[in-house]
Amino acid sequence: ANATSLTAFALCNTHGLFQSAAYPVPEDAAAAAAAVALPRVCELARCGGRAAAPNPCVQFASMQAESLRAHRAMFPGGPTAPKYFTPTNENTKHTPYVRVSAGGVATVTVGLGTVSGNPADPVHPTSPSSDPGGVHYIERIYLTDQYGVVVAMGEYTPSSGRPVLAAPVPQGVTRLTAFSLCNKHGLFSSDPFDVAATSGEARACEFAAACEGDAPSKTALTDAGRCEQHEALAANALRVQQTLFSSPEAFAPTASNAKHTPYLVLTGSFARVTVGLGTVTQDPADPVHPTTASADPTQVHYIALLYAVDQDGVVVAAASLTPEGRPSLEFEVPAGTTALRAYSLCNTHGLFAGAEVAVAPAQRGVMLPGRPRFSCGVAACGGVAVANAPCAEYELVQARALQTHTRLFPDGGTFFTPSRENTKHTPYVTAAGGVGVVTVGLGTVTHRPDDPIHPTTPSTAPGELHYIAAIYVADQDGVVVAAAVLPATVAAPRLEFVIPTGTTALRAYSLCNTHGLFAGAEVAVAPAQRGVMLPGRPRFSCGVAACGGVAVANAPCAEYELVQARALQTHTRLFPDGGTFFTPSRENTKHTPYVTAAGGVGVVTVGLGTVTHRPDDPIHPTTPSTAPGELHYIAAIYVADQDGVVVAAAVLPATVAAPRLEFVIPTGTTALRA
Repeated sequence: ANATSLTAFALCNTHGLFQSAAYPVPEDAAAAAAAVALPRVCELARCGGRAAAPNPCVQFASMQAESLRAHRAMFPGGPTAPKYFTPTNENTKHTPYVRVSAGGVATVTVGLGTVSGNPADPVHPTSPSSDPGGVHYIERIYLTDQYGVVVAMGEYTPSSGRPVLAAPVPQGVTRLTAFSLCNKHGLFSSDPFDVAATSGEARACEFAAACEGDAPSKTALTDAGRCEQHEALAANALRVQQTLFSSPEAFAPTASNAKHTPYLVLTGSFARVTVGLGTVTQDPADPVHPTTASADPTQVHYIALLYAVDQDGVVVAAASLTPEGRPSLEFEVPAGTTALRAYSLCNTHGLFAGAEVAVAPAQRGVMLPGRPRFSCGVAACGGVAVANAPCAEYELVQARALQTHTRLFPDGGTFFTPSRENTKHTPYVTAAGGVGVVTVGLGTVTHRPDDPIHPTTPSTAPGELHYIAAIYVADQDGVVVAAAVLPATVAAPRLEFVIPTGTTALRAYSLCNTHGLFAGAEVAVAPAQRGVMLPGRPRFSCGVAACGGVAVANAPCAEYELVQARALQTHTRLFPDGGTFFTPSRENTKHTPYVTAAGGVGVVTVGLGTVTHRPDDPIHPTTPSTAPGELHYIAAIYVADQDGVVVAAAVLPATVAAPRLEFVIPTGTTALRA
């Protein structure tokens, strides 16, 4: 609010700081901002994304619209029907109640009994159940201000326990109204609540529901070995299907449903689910499910839930989604799984099933001692990835650190080595249970008050600013396996990471913004501290993969290029007028190779049916025969990157029934063609 002009600044790491011309803010834009008293926001935009923006927040506005749409779908009633239910004596079980503390924190609970203290007054139940008719819970709570703009929102699952939304009241808010969405009974509002005190904080576009949560049931398995939360979410999806579409089961995977069908692709022991045929064929003519964030209840359109079940109907993974980005679900295939089927719930069009996908023994997860068969948590906030190949982002952190050091200390070598004088800046690695931790300063590992720890001094004075700007870790081969770029506000710089499979030694590096790059001592990694080596999966190799094995290219590989040369030679001999190769087309789907990628690993299979799993779609046959006229098989598969470099290749014998190439995607790859 009150901004009349804006000036932008851009800092190039090589060429310095550049300023734009002043941009006058149009009067109508300034007036609109002033009308809702939008405060300034103090939050960095990360990784090319958006900084937390003052409302209207697209995600909040979209989920508000989705709540109104869901209510109208449950209770159509025509154009004169109410948008939501208002507080009445009959609605006290579903009504949200607002309280605001003296410090300006608003708390919303659902049901009169949560605020009255009278045990006779109702409280909304939370009933996780695998029965579609029994699952009953509050899906969402949100708060709007005096202008109807959403200022806070929380998302809940059937295993979240009693739903509570607690959020600071932003500057400029004078009145709050709460809304609660019941999965069965619709949307309910509170009475408007006049605000006497705000928190003084800026508006932020961030869901209040914590990702890690503290509800015991979030990670609890039932006596039958099922995940209560996963099963309840799947049951609610079936309840929606029955209520809105009078169908007792999901819509089947058919050609007409290709836009909504979930496709499950296996890569090593990991599975990835995406929605829409085009996500697996990469053919622009094939449909991909859209994600339409909108404040208009008639326009908001997205995949609200993805989940996967195994051969016994057990839900092994689930992701609850919002209208943002392309929907996907990635998970490790549980030990003992022989088949998987994915399901997608569209907020507008219902529940769709994918084809059943068989899981080969080599694609199943490894059962570790004390590790449950699968993790029981909704995949909503991401997690820690294990690097099995060089990571471009990590190597960029390393390159930037080395560049900064050589500019600060042209005669100081590549980095400073561990010494008595450098203990304040030296990074120290500790490892346990397959996880590594890096901290900076001897005192972080000795915990002796006399040993130094690197300070963090945030300051707007360039001469006083002092902090650890980056930490990264390299293995015995010099491959960067973990990295973090840190802001100047992190009081105790730290990097935690999963130790990759096959690691035998680690060395940490820390970049001080003032004093340069420091290396730690090399730390040996005992076998018990390493990640799990999956059967048949080497860590790195530059060799031709036989019979669908794994190949990893870290540089142009002569053997791979020979496979490519032989393939091109064979094609031109068979079809002198056929060009270098045949391109993808509807007529070529039996022979077309399809690339899928998940978890840093790529897989190539041949024939459209290998990715759609529809019986009507073709798969290339293998016909081993001693008769030359009958012999028919895929003799080779190779993959090239955006620069035409062959990054993986396999020469296949005529006995491979399902030709396949699996490979680790090399560092720096932006595109692949098989």
